[in-house]
This record gives sequence, C-alpha cells and structure tokens, in this order.
Amino acid sequence: MINFPPALSEFLPDIQQSSPTPRMLRLLTSNEAPSDTEMEQFQALITQSSSSARLLAEKISVTKDLLEFLVKQRKQAKSNRADAKLILHPMRRLPYDVLETIFTYTSGFDALGDSLNTKYAPWTLSHVCRQWRFTALSIANLWSTLDISLSKAPSRYRLQLCLERSKERPLDVCLTFRRSQLETQGSLLDVLYPSSPRWVELRLEVPIDCLRDMESRVYLPKLKKATIVQRPTEDVSAIIARSSLFSTSIHLKSLNAAVNFPFFRFTFYGQKITYFRSMHDRLLDHLYALQHMPNLREAVLHCHPSMRALSYPRTVTMKKLRTLQIFEAHDMATGATRAADLFDFLELPALKRLTLDLLASARFPQIRPAPTTLTNLTVVIASLPPTAAATDALVAFLQTVPNVKRFVLRCDTVPADLVRSLTANLSSSYESSRPAVTPLLPHLEEIFFQGLPAGLSHSTTVLLVALALSRRRNEAQGCANLQMMGLDARMVLCDNDLMLEAWKRLREDGLHVPCSHMHRGCN
Repeated sequence: MINFPPALSEFLPDIQQSSPTPRMLRLLTSNEAPSDTEMEQFQALITQSSSSARLLAEKISVTKDLLEFLVKQRKQAKSNRADAKLILHPMRRLPYDVLETIFTYTSGFDALGDSLNTKYAPWTLSHVCRQWRFTALSIANLWSTLDISLSKAPSRYRLQLCLERSKERPLDVCLTFRRSQLETQGSLLDVLYPSSPRWVELRLEVPIDCLRDMESRVYLPKLKKATIVQRPTEDVSAIIARSSLFSTSIHLKSLNAAVNFPFFRFTFYGQKITYFRSMHDRLLDHLYALQHMPNLREAVLHCHPSMRALSYPRTVTMKKLRTLQIFEAHDMATGATRAADLFDFLELPALKRLTLDLLASARFPQIRPAPTTLTNLTVVIASLPPTAAATDALVAFLQTVPNVKRFVLRCDTVPADLVRSLTANLSSSYESSRPAVTPLLPHLEEIFFQGLPAGLSHSTTVLLVALALSRRRNEAQGCANLQMMGLDARMVLCDNDLMLEAWKRLREDGLHVPCSHMHRGCN
C-alpha cells in the first residue's frame, strides 16, 4: 500500500481497489466453476469495478490537468527568477566611463579591412539596447578607426555615419585598394578624402602610382604615423616622379616604408620622426632618409649589396638613435652582403640596442664612435661558416662593444672559440687551464644561445657550463655576475649526470636558465 500525503487525499478515490483473493487466483488457474454465491459476488465486483474505473478515469484526467498546470507554474517561477537576476545584473549599473572603456577595448578587433561591416563592433554594440546605443553613439573614439578595403564593397552611407559620429576626433585610417577597384568603388574616396585634415595615423596599401592622385586630394597636417605597403606583384621600377604626399605632415613621428621604392623620392618633414622602418634595401636611400631625421630614436633597415654608397658625400651623425635593427639581404648574382657598409657612413654616439640579422658573412660592422653606450646586442646569422676566420671576425666585433650587458646569438652552431673567449679564467675539471685574460664582454649579465640544432657534442655542453661557472665566480677579474643564460632545453636536459648536476648547482646558486623547446622543467 502506497502512503500519499494528506494534501492529496481529495484526489484519491473513496474506495481503494483490493488485490485478487487466493480463491480468485485458484479459479483463474483452473477450469473449476464458481459456486452460486461466488457468481453473485463476481457479478457485483464487475458492476463495482466498472463504476470505479469511470471515477478513476475522471480523477486521472483532472490530475493530468493539475500536473500540466504545476509544470507551467514551475517554469514560470524559474523564468521570474531568471528575469529578476537579469534586472539585478551589475552590467545595468556600470558607470558610463566603465562602459566606455569596455566598448573602446572591444571595438575594432575583428573588422580587418572591413570596419564598415555591421557584423563587427562598434556597429554591433549599438544594436543591443537603447542604453548601449546611446553610449556607443556618444563615444566618438569608437568611430574614429577606419579600416577600409575597396575589395569588400564598403558602404558609402556607413562611411558617412562613421565620419559624423567620430565628430572632430583624430582619425586612424587604413586604406587598401587596387587600381581596377577605383572604377566601381572610387566614389567612396570622395567621402573619405575630405576628412584627411583629421588623420593622425595612416596605412596605405595602394598602387604607388596612385599616390600622385592622393597628394592632390588630401591634406595631412596632423599626421603622426604613416605606413606605406607595396603589393608583392607591383612593379615600381618605372616610377621616377617625386611624391609630396607627406610634405605638410610636420608632426610626423613614425614612418614605415614597406616598399621597394627609393624613399628620397618622397618629400617629407623629418624633424620630429623618432621611428623609421624601410624595406627598401639601397644603402644610399637609407643614408638620405637618416640624414633628414636628426631626432630619430629607433630604425629598422634592410640592406642590399646592389648599390654601395661609396660616393655618399658625408657622414651621417645620429645623435639620438637608441635602437637600430639591420636586416641583410642577399645578392643572387654575386652572393655578396653589405650590411656592414652602412656603418661606414654613420656615427652613432647614443646607440643602446643593436640587432644584426646577417647572412653567412665574415664582415661585421665597425661602429663609430666606439659604442660605449651599447648594452643590448643581438646577432642573427643564417649560416655561420665553420671556419676560424668567421669566428675570429665575430670575436673581433665583440671586442669593439665591451659594455654589452645582454647578448643574444642566434645561429646554427656554437663556435667553441667564441665560448672560450667569453669564459673568464677558471681552474676546474670542466676546462683546461689557460692564461688569465680578460674575457669578451666583461659587463655581460644575460646571454642567450638560440636556434641550435639537436645532437650537440658533449664538449660544447662542457664549454657552456664552464662559461656559466666562470661568470658566476670571477667577479674579482672585473666581470659582472652572470644573471641569466638562455639555452635550448637539449643543452641542459642532457643524458650526462655530471652535466645535469652542474646545471642544477648553477640554478641553485641563483643563475636563471630559461630554456626553449622544453618538455621537462628546466629552471
């Protein structure tokens, strides 16, 4: 018998149906005829059960309706709870300035080349609710970044909306198109170009010969950052006209010329430029550009041997240049490299950070005057020749930069003579005795070896351990205490127990040994 809660008693029948008696079960399992009295009882049972079945059917129907009602009530209760939580969500109480910060941060991440597409922010932010729309439309900075590619068939109407909603805020503009797209989408430029006095950042990936048309239609007095990108398939060999596109940009601070186009053909105001990057690889072009940027602080240059600047009339002094990156190109005809030639015509009295990305060249630059300020040096050599002359050239170059504190060498091998030259005099089982000499880079605090192949010899690992030990224990010889030694994990996680123990002692002694390509802990 099932016991129901008293609250459900009104839904139960007045008489509960009993189970079959043993007599009924015996009659059901045989062909025995019931007695006259039993027949009367069974006839009464049929009548009573029929009536009970009708009553139970009515109660079942009512109970189903009640169950459906209760289920709906439970669903509504959950919905009410969710609605109340939604109304009490902290997002509704965010101050305007916090909401503005969030909107500004999320806007412009996805709309690469398509900032007029309503599928991306800030358009989507303005479609959420009335409050968000009001907030989005009132933040002019949300609409001040225009990344437009004519290949995406941008909307002229939405461009007008962006210009209106940005009010008088400075604009960051990225414009990409091909000459063939001007016929169908060129009218968009009629809307964009009149806003050019507000442009502070500009990135152009357009045909070089289209700059001539732009310079007559745009005026860039507030421009601070400019980038020009040449399409890979574009031939600019026949373009000889000068461009005055940046002639009015007296506030220009950053210039990125990713074009194979002589930069001296641009007329620009370089007094305030502090960052310059040029993909054009002629030394003469670099010298001309640097000469017109006296306040330059960082430069990234590509050098090619096709035109040596031996006839350049003067030495260019960069009094404020702090960071210089040089990438050496390769002459397919002669195999020569000329990155060092650029330094023959430069004076860099304030240089602090230098990156040299060289090919298999045995000639390193001679920095003038002696770089007493240079403390951060990175040397990348695609393929260091396994010759004594190549190693001697690198060692001789390092001797000219004694104040370097951070040295990164990326190549496919570790010259043993270089490691010995960096190692202070150390008497131990790791290194044979040698005369006490002042090692290379005596002020070195951080050194990194990168790009090394697998299968380094045991002797190379021994040399590196000796280098680390000598720099940690020989402060009396005038060497700075080595703080960090970046290595490939294969050089530290070796199979030699003695070397593993040596690295362990060095780390316990305070040497930081960050490892690349690690599969197990290294530090």
